[in-house]
Amino acid sequence: MITAGDDSIMRMWKVDEEKVIRYYEGHNGNVSNLISINDKRNLLSYGSDNKLIIWELNNANAINIIEVYYTISSAIGTSNGFITGSYDNKIRM
Repeated sequence: MITAGDDSIMRMWKVDEEKVIRYYEGHNGNVSNLISINDKRNLLSYGSDNKLIIWELNNANAINIIEVYYTISSAIGTSNGFITGSYDNKIRM
């Protein structure tokens, strides 16, 4: 299980031991959402810092950091990447 919140850090938990086993650090504000992409090998996160970050799930390395000029309201993973929605009523791929 991976959690995120207002402290900008995402955590992977070993639930049965109630222990954090991995930290994902790269955001500068709260992390709004986490999405599994690429057959669950990668993780997409976004938050209040207007960054989309693609992570390697197994080692917490940031593969790509995309800074955008709009506030992301939602995102979904696709076979070709991801699609975002924003508060300016636009959808971007």
